[in-house]
Amino acid sequence: MKNEYKLVYILGLLGLLVLFGCVDIGEGEGLILGYFVEEQANGFVVSLEGTDTITTGAESFDIDVTVTAIDEQQSVVLMLISGPDGWSADMLDTSYLGEQEIFYGTIPIATVPPIEAGQYSLVFSATGDNDSINLTYIINVEEPQQQETICDDGIDNDGDGLIDCLDADCTADPVCSMHIEPPDNLEIKVCPGESGSGTVTIYNDWPYNVLEIKSITTDNTDFTVKGVQFPLTIQAGGEQTVIVTFLGGEEGDTASGNLNIEFESTVWPPYQLTLKGIVLNASDPACQALCIDLDDPTTFGTAVVETSPGNYDILEDATLCNKVYYKEDPDNDGVLRIALDEITLDCNGATLAGPGGVIGSGTGIILDSTNGVRITGCNIEKYETAIHAPYLTFTTFIQIDNNKINSNNGGIVLYNGSNCMIKENDILNNTGLNGIALDGDNNIITNNRIKYNNWGIALGGVRNTISYNDISNNNEGIWMEGATDNTFIENTIDSNERSGVYMEGSDSNTFTGNNITSTGTNNGVFIESSSYNEFNNELVCFNEPHDYYILGSSEGNIGWTEKCDGVFDNSDSQNNQITCSAPCTVAPPAEICDDYVDNDGDGLIDCADSDCHDGPGCCLIESCEKKITTGTYCMDRDLYGTDKCLNMDTKGFPVEILGNGFTITVDNGTAVYATGGGDMTISDINVVNNGPGEGFLFVDLNSLDLFGSTGYALGGSGYALKALWVTDFTAYNNEFTLENWGSAVKLIDIPKVDVNTMTIK
Repeated sequence: MKNEYKLVYILGLLGLLVLFGCVDIGEGEGLILGYFVEEQANGFVVSLEGTDTITTGAESFDIDVTVTAIDEQQSVVLMLISGPDGWSADMLDTSYLGEQEIFYGTIPIATVPPIEAGQYSLVFSATGDNDSINLTYIINVEEPQQQETICDDGIDNDGDGLIDCLDADCTADPVCSMHIEPPDNLEIKVCPGESGSGTVTIYNDWPYNVLEIKSITTDNTDFTVKGVQFPLTIQAGGEQTVIVTFLGGEEGDTASGNLNIEFESTVWPPYQLTLKGIVLNASDPACQALCIDLDDPTTFGTAVVETSPGNYDILEDATLCNKVYYKEDPDNDGVLRIALDEITLDCNGATLAGPGGVIGSGTGIILDSTNGVRITGCNIEKYETAIHAPYLTFTTFIQIDNNKINSNNGGIVLYNGSNCMIKENDILNNTGLNGIALDGDNNIITNNRIKYNNWGIALGGVRNTISYNDISNNNEGIWMEGATDNTFIENTIDSNERSGVYMEGSDSNTFTGNNITSTGTNNGVFIESSSYNEFNNELVCFNEPHDYYILGSSEGNIGWTEKCDGVFDNSDSQNNQITCSAPCTVAPPAEICDDYVDNDGDGLIDCADSDCHDGPGCCLIESCEKKITTGTYCMDRDLYGTDKCLNMDTKGFPVEILGNGFTITVDNGTAVYATGGGDMTISDINVVNNGPGEGFLFVDLNSLDLFGSTGYALGGSGYALKALWVTDFTAYNNEFTLENWGSAVKLIDIPKVDVNTMTIK
């Protein structure tokens, strides 16, 4: 009996066996497809099995042979008797097989390439002791499938639509290797309380391909990726630097994670780097070197030189250590002097403080004929002038930003300054002279808080721009003398004691969209001997005695769209055309922030009302002169002064003070004093009394909660903490220190006391 089976029949049978559970094909296993033929003769069975397809360039292939003796001894010879021209195969001889014995062998088939594509038949004869049979083996010849064999020619060699390094055939080619620095891990070290960053650079060294990156992510929120947008494209031969920031923490903290780079092409698997963040100890030399301590010359390096005791020249970019520096300037040379160009002074939140808290002594920072200087992050208090460029110097392209200029005689004074920028500063309580005095050209004053000064801005010069400032609660809002062709845009000029804007000898200035309201005694806009000024869409209302007042030889001042109550024109004035297009409406009552009254009727009083918030949800305590009534107050700087720096009469209302870790220092008297029968809460505040008196003194309160604070007193005749006649006193995690003899803490007539973790030294 003769039988011939193509592999498809075998697979069909196998499928049925699988279907009925007779054969189990495990997950991940597979079948090798090919060709199979079997024939039975008298006394033996022969099968041939192997590939069913070769390519036109194949020089040989193998066919596996199985011979089984059925019921008697057999010797079988297998020979190729027919096939394509030139093809050959060696004869195979099984020798003697016993009954039911099986022989396994291989016949190599030699071809003659190149072979024309098509289907060919190979006929084999199998001759045994008593019978012979023929077996036909079918082989298909196909053109070979092409590969991307050249990976740097910009050509799609195999026609699959993928070129060079974007073809999977090229992933192992050296020209397509991925180049990322650092290749394996990125370590970022920071100092306590600071964040830091490192960089990862991705290089596209591929000759022709554009590298497209789908995303770059981290798996730890302590790390973030900055500086790129996705999808990210890097041209051939280009590079892209990615910034990875580490959030930081307390000294000794560490964090780890991974940076995952996912490519648009699925040929390239995601690339992963290990991330590690380390917070160094504060004593680490790397942290010490990050800032300059004016009290420690070993930190000066080449950036600072001490020219005389307490006076320093800044010679290159410098960052100060964040602390309070008590520095005298008896010769008015400037505690810090910058006389070189292109220098950045970052005070890093440090405070320059005049000696003993006395207003009107020396200068904080002097600019001496400099160009391209930036001053940022400085708190400057208790000097004659905070920042000063004197008359006989010329300063250009100066930037003064994000400083707190508080409780000096004068704030920022720039004479002969041009192309300078004064922005985003708090300029407060400079009650002797000016918040800002500027006499120069092409300068910008923008987004500053200029409040509680004598003059908010004193301006001369031409082509300056003053925009988006809060110029309120000063004696004079803006004082202009000899100021020409300047521009004022959307400033809030409110509740100044005398004039909102006073102009003398100032011509051709333009005012647009400013609110000039609620001035006290000398008019909203006072124009004297000033001409051709233009007012556009101003709100000039509720000023006393007039919204606009024009005096002297003033002419050609115009204002067509003003919202005001009326214009007073002096008989000497000529051709002025300021008209009120709309009357002022009665403004809703404003919350006065220090009178214990709900002025606007919203149920919230003083600093409990968001109208009074200068900070995030609270009223800022900017100096020891701050009047504290009721509501929530917070500190954003160290304070120093004399007796009762914080003086609080609660009048039965609740008061909360958020110290935020800042320090109040006094040289005598009491640092923090509260009375009045209210409910007082104080947290995270440090007080230092360097003379006789108390650190904290609380008298006659309904309740007192004191958390996370420290008190220091010199002792002898005072206490670090003294409280009497407080109905309910709660204290957690505080520390009180007395330097000399006496008691650190004294509590008198307090019915209920709850104290947890109080350290007394």
